[in-house]
Amino acid sequence: MALTGKSERAINDILQSYRSEDHANGVKIKQQKYSPDQVTVLFKAFDESQFADSAKITEIADKTGLMRNQV
Repeated sequence: MALTGKSERAINDILQSYRSEDHANGVKIKQQKYSPDQVTVLFKAFDESQFADSAKITEIADKTGLMRNQV
């Protein structure tokens, strides 16, 4: 399925539907783990400002390769 051009919300909805289908079929998927580099950037960003605005969240997401809702 092509996710390009879809909103973040639409992508999350699609992924959730796949997770639900996998769960119904007994498929177990390991929980995502952050890499050490991602953890470092996230902790540094949190230390700088505990309340990040939208632009800061986007900047952190770009640096870590995470989606905005994972930041």
